[in-house]
Amino acid sequence: MVYSLPALRVKTTERVRVIDLVLLQHFELIMASAHDNLSQFQLYADLEEHLLICCRSECGYALSVARSQVTSHLRDKHNVLADLRTGLTPLLKHEYPDFFRNPADVALRDDGALIYAKLHLYDGFACRKYRYRTINYSELSRHISKEHLNGLRASRSRQTTAVGANRRNMQAIVAQTFQRR
Repeated sequence: MVYSLPALRVKTTERVRVIDLVLLQHFELIMASAHDNLSQFQLYADLEEHLLICCRSECGYALSVARSQVTSHLRDKHNVLADLRTGLTPLLKHEYPDFFRNPADVALRDDGALIYAKLHLYDGFACRKYRYRTINYSELSRHISKEHLNGLRASRSRQTTAVGANRRNMQAIVAQTFQRR
């Protein structure tokens, strides 16, 4: 009796490993098929980051898959006709249920991170005092006003002060981001 239990456990473990391997291969086949379906919309499923990325040349951002935001994005930003968008929302809900994360919830990429092939490179700004990065000049202005000018807006009379604060506290960077911020 003492020897039969470990032997039984080994067989059970081996069966579990075989089943896990079969499930993994099945999952990879499903994901490859779904990826082919997404590529017709010029979308990319990042399986590591759990993000859906628009690969159109003028875009290069991760998209939220909540409701029909992906089809709205294709319609509003890229003028994709309705018949070409048909079936995309059900495809995302069926093939990727609860898989994709909201890009707003993804942490900023680390300084010095490798270039991510599916994202655009942008000229951006980095704060020397705070860990603040942005590619959006309006966001930069808000940050300077709040953190470096004690909440004062950079009006014409304070424009010289704002430019000085800008030069002292900001540096130009090349950035990649999953969303427009």
